[in-house]
Amino acid sequence: MRRKYFIFLFAFFLLAGCVNVEKEADNHFRRAEDLKSQGDFSGAVQEYRIIVYKYSKSSLAPRAWQSIADCEKEIDIAKTVMVADTLINEKYNDAGLFVLRDLINKYPGGYLSGEISKKIDSLTGGQAENLLNMAMEFQKKGKYTEAIESYEKFMNAFPNSKEKDNIQLYISQCREEIARQKSLEEKQKRQTELDQKKAEEERKKKETELAEKEKQQKEIKKKQSIEDALKSLKEKTK
Repeated sequence: MRRKYFIFLFAFFLLAGCVNVEKEADNHFRRAEDLKSQGDFSGAVQEYRIIVYKYSKSSLAPRAWQSIADCEKEIDIAKTVMVADTLINEKYNDAGLFVLRDLINKYPGGYLSGEISKKIDSLTGGQAENLLNMAMEFQKKGKYTEAIESYEKFMNAFPNSKEKDNIQLYISQCREEIARQKSLEEKQKRQTELDQKKAEEERKKKETELAEKEKQQKEIKKKQSIEDALKSLKEKTK
């Protein structure tokens, strides 16, 4: 009986310890999540590491490991943004712009993506708006090839623009219009060739008819000339 009591007591304290571990881990996880939402990724990493090292048996440990990786990625992004800012401050705007564009292409959904986009817009000095307006003007005037080139330049320069879905639609419209015009031109070309062939056939027919008519007139004149000559000869022999 005494042995069973000790086993029960040991199991009770073990269970209580597990519950306490989960509770402590959850408290650290909540603090880490709050810090993460505020952009304090270094502070969040410290809280997550407490979970994975001190409460490694917790069910939250795997999530904490993943969150650490996510936070470290954001920290690296922030460091890269600082490098870009340094380049820009040293008047190496093109180099800084390249770093920022490469960064936002790799991590479009990052915590700092909105700030990076604003930096890019400020560096390009309204280039996005100018390119888009130019493309739309080309499309309006029916210069579809030029419109597509401008739209594609815009997408290459600003791949994460909120207008990208609309721009893909505009590009498709331009390509459809180019295909339609090409089909119409080919149809008109075939019709022109048919008209020319028909006109040539009409010309040859008229030439043949005219030649036949001239031949008939010559035959008539020749026959009339012979008849006149016979008549004159007949009168002379009377």
